[in-house]
Amino acid sequence: ILILLTLIIYNIANVNGKRCNTQQRQGHCRKQNVTARIIDCISERTCSYSNLDATGFIRCSANLACWRAKSIRAGADISCQKSYSCKEVTGDIQSTNGSIICRRIESCLGVKGDIIASQEIICGDKSDSTKGTRACKDGTLSATDVYCEGEESCESTSINASNNIYFKSKAGKEVIATADNIIRCTSSADSPACEDADLTADIIYADGRWAIQASNITVSSKVICDGKHACYESTISSSSMKLNVEFYGEHAGIRSTVQCPYGECHIKCGDANACGSGLTINRNG
Repeated sequence: ILILLTLIIYNIANVNGKRCNTQQRQGHCRKQNVTARIIDCISERTCSYSNLDATGFIRCSANLACWRAKSIRAGADISCQKSYSCKEVTGDIQSTNGSIICRRIESCLGVKGDIIASQEIICGDKSDSTKGTRACKDGTLSATDVYCEGEESCESTSINASNNIYFKSKAGKEVIATADNIIRCTSSADSPACEDADLTADIIYADGRWAIQASNITVSSKVICDGKHACYESTISSSSMKLNVEFYGEHAGIRSTVQCPYGECHIKCGDANACGSGLTINRNG
């Protein structure tokens, strides 16, 4: 009985706040079921192979903290703001009343379960896209708003947002993204923000040179391609009986195809050569 009781105490930490540190004996929280109001994994590889469950927030605040955790669930924010933190989690990362922040290199990469937040998911660093390279890559994301701000962050992901999705340069390659409101792909330095992607929203913006490339764009309202080659080699269609497409910038619509619905179809070439050569317009019905 004494041995069994010791094992239970060791494996289940049911406390107000749990601070996990590899410098403390039995304080690394590895291979455990950790339940607390607040969980703070402050050293490298702390909280690995564990189920983390907090009514408040969870912080994985060291390189490789929470790496290959079994699951991470919190009632408030989940913060994975160090390189490789929350990487390759084998179950879900879920915040029932907060945001999930995967800020640094390969944080939240390769999560086998879903990444779910009631508020927003942030993948990468807004101030420096190289600091968040490959954050959230190869995952399934669901939130109110999703920000893919690091290079290759969100690559090969499936994303569903009840509001908006934002992709910065190199962040939206091979994504399947659906937003109830807006998807915005913003390029920089001639690097596409969204490439070989399937994008569905009410309104989609392609901002900058090569912003969207070789992608399927489906809207219920409007597409705005603003920049040189902004919607290059992409197919634009409508999920409703009405489609508005606006091209601005040199050759913004070059080699693109617009599939006009049976209802209304409005195409605007806002600048000289904005529609470019090779723009194809097909009429359904």
